[in-house]
Amino acid sequence: MGGHPIVVQAQAGAASSEDPSIASETPLRIGKAIGYTLRLFEPEAARFADVNKTLLTLAVSILGGVVVLILVAYVVARWLVSPLGTLNDLVNAYAAGE
Repeated sequence: MGGHPIVVQAQAGAASSEDPSIASETPLRIGKAIGYTLRLFEPEAARFADVNKTLLTLAVSILGGVVVLILVAYVVARWLVSPLGTLNDLVNAYAAGE
């Protein structure tokens, strides 16, 4: 007894058949005489919409964090180097005889 495929087609306004989709197949048996195979097709964009949103949020958060860390590192480096500028000015003044 072979299965009889049931294909769910896209409704009007849904993704076209050219869009990549994910297919799943489930065999259905009703008693011993009737065997069906249920095939469902779902567009990848609909299946992974939440995943793509999460990945975008994660990427923006990481990029923002990196920018903030670079700015903090720049400010800390300037703060650590400023005494050397003062020392350099004092040494130049001493060398000039002031």
